[in-house]
Amino acid sequence: MKNLCKPSCRLSFAACCLLLAFFLTTTIAVHPLPVEASEADSLAKTIDKDLRDAERLMFNGKKEEADEKLEAAGAMITELKTLDPGHAKLKSLESKYDRTRQTLDKRLGKTTKTSSERPLPPKPQAPAASSASPAAAQTGPASEQGAKLPGGVKKRLGDIEGTLNEVERQLSNNRIKSARYELDKVPGYFEEIDRMYSGQFSTDDPDYQATRERYAEVQAKVETGAEAEAQAEADAAKAEEANKAMAKEWIDRFGHYISASYLPPGHKPDKELIFPGTADPEKIPQMQKIYEEAKALYAEYEQAGLASSDLPWELEQAAKDFKYALESYESSYQSAMDGYTRDAESEVDQALEFLARTDWETDPEALPPMIGKDRMERIDGLIKNLETVLAPDDPKLTGLKAKQVKIVQQDQKHRKIWQERVRVRPQIYKGSDLADIQAKAESIVKTEKPGAAILRISVYKDEWKEESVIESTDTTNTALRHRVTRMINAQVATKQNNEVLLNTLHIAKDKQSDGSWSKLYGHIMHSDKMLEANVNR
Repeated sequence: MKNLCKPSCRLSFAACCLLLAFFLTTTIAVHPLPVEASEADSLAKTIDKDLRDAERLMFNGKKEEADEKLEAAGAMITELKTLDPGHAKLKSLESKYDRTRQTLDKRLGKTTKTSSERPLPPKPQAPAASSASPAAAQTGPASEQGAKLPGGVKKRLGDIEGTLNEVERQLSNNRIKSARYELDKVPGYFEEIDRMYSGQFSTDDPDYQATRERYAEVQAKVETGAEAEAQAEADAAKAEEANKAMAKEWIDRFGHYISASYLPPGHKPDKELIFPGTADPEKIPQMQKIYEEAKALYAEYEQAGLASSDLPWELEQAAKDFKYALESYESSYQSAMDGYTRDAESEVDQALEFLARTDWETDPEALPPMIGKDRMERIDGLIKNLETVLAPDDPKLTGLKAKQVKIVQQDQKHRKIWQERVRVRPQIYKGSDLADIQAKAESIVKTEKPGAAILRISVYKDEWKEESVIESTDTTNTALRHRVTRMINAQVATKQNNEVLLNTLHIAKDKQSDGSWSKLYGHIMHSDKMLEANVNR
């Protein structure tokens, strides 16, 4: 048994060696090893990266940079054909190059030059294979085999169509960034087709070509939309800058009349629109000119037709503040005018009513009513206030001035009658100091009316009036004193420059700390014209 086994084992080993030699020989004959395989693979990876970079640059609108990158990839594809004509990734890279080249050339307006149109070196011929070999049936192109699209290709073409539908939907809603995001998914599908199904179908297939063409069309739409969006953004930025410049111009012009926190620090308006108040009527005319300027400026602003939705916040607020300043001034001005008019009308009407009294007419010794100097000046001042703020032909002003003329005329008429009826009041004081009082009265008149002749002196009160008060001696109200004063009135008739006056005097004396009385002092309270013939009546 041992002897029989040894020859059998030897035969089996020999047969295995022959069989292994046969398979190695067949494999080498049918699939020759590529020349410089590692160098070709490295070049293929570089080409694939450059094609991806070119496509990304194209999608980002950098067409010139994409064109340079694509040209470099095309040159490397030609080099790969020379180096290894049968490289596994060559067809996929050529297909990707042609697709990207066609899309980019449409955007650049060039005539497309595919990878197949580049000059190539003679392609090495593979050893002839037996017609019965299974490998021979798989080496021919898919178009020669009449093969239909593989299921995986159809699925990915469907995915591409769905993605393109979403891209167009986003475009219809003007969402350019979302559309570009969706579009960036498409190259991945084509890369899968190139990588997984290269050589298994004809790239001239109508469905495949239709999807590629639609992809190119949608790419162009996205590019157009992106350009329009970029233009719109540029226009918007330009409009915003113009708006800011316009807002600053208006705010600067408003700033002459108002003050606000949004104006530059330290800003002080040179024509601040604030009503000066009724206490300073002389300032109103100048402020009215400023108001008219401001009013015209706001009218100009309104005529500019600036839409509030487009206005910067600062200008919108400045316009509101400016309008409020105008309205506040108008309200204060109207209130002041009403007050001036009301005060003037009240004073004038009361004076006319006072002058219209007739009870004195039936008593020959009674004196007619007259308007005092202070009251007449007050009426004149109120009317002058209105003259500073009202037009000369304003009905209120002309009406008041007509009444003022009537007051003056009536007062002058009464003063003439007064002059005819005025008398020196009779002397009734009989005190022992009468001579001292008369002497002081004469001294006061000569001091206040130098050169006047004394015609008559009368102390018409029958006794002194005594006043006892506690009062401050300074403005701080910290020092007090007890003052006791005696007062009496006298009249002195004088003549000067053919004018006879009846002067009514106030004469007084103060009690001293030792109980004695001070020297007499006093002054003229008022003077009235009278007829000389009536001095001693």
